[in-house]
Amino acid sequence: DRQALGAYYTARFHEAYFGTPDQTVEWQRAQSDLRTLFSEVRAAGIPVGLAIFPVLIDLDDDAYGFQDIVDVVAGLGAAEKVPTFSLLPAFRGRGGPDLWVSDSDQHPNASGHAIAGAALAPFVGELLRPSTPPGS
Repeated sequence: DRQALGAYYTARFHEAYFGTPDQTVEWQRAQSDLRTLFSEVRAAGIPVGLAIFPVLIDLDDDAYGFQDIVDVVAGLGAAEKVPTFSLLPAFRGRGGPDLWVSDSDQHPNASGHAIAGAALAPFVGELLRPSTPPGS
């Protein structure tokens, strides 16, 4: 049952990014919203970056089952020229269930957030570092 449920969940996740227009409506909306956000914060002179939080499943497998989704989100960041940071390397090799809030809620628990925070700190620090104009 667990494998069947996992396969179903994984298939729905992939359909949300790569399926029919009806299946990808939320991803299309998210891209539009992110582009608007990127544009508005740049216009205001605010640094912006994109962090990719992986699905906390099968992190110890050689072939991460959601790599294509990580890649498509990173592609959005690249297309929009937004610094992008994937948290996947920080979570690789870890047991997903050890990082979940509960068996029925796969959002990150305190340990998951600690891993994410430590990995993100240098990325955010670089984003917030004042830039020095050339010749200054």
